[in-house]
Amino acid sequence: MRNYYNSLNIHRRSDELEKLEGLGEIKNSVDPDYFADVSTVLTQDELHMHYRRLHLQYDAIAVVLARGIPQQDSNSWSKRVVEFSPEPNELPE
Repeated sequence: MRNYYNSLNIHRRSDELEKLEGLGEIKNSVDPDYFADVSTVLTQDELHMHYRRLHLQYDAIAVVLARGIPQQDSNSWSKRVVEFSPEPNELPE
């Protein structure tokens, strides 16, 4: 999953002005296609709402995994996390 909030150095609850400032800062330093994706997702209300919810779920799963998978994996965390695996070119070096 691409973390657009991290790319813009903003929080999930950032207001419109903070998002626009973040977009302005990265516009010339990232791939145009990536910028178009970020801009579309974070400026269109419905897409942003869905992305925000997905990001919140990802954060919740990350917290659980950081603490270790529970003995009784009733929520199938180990299977669900596969959906959130980063793309190889997005892994930190």
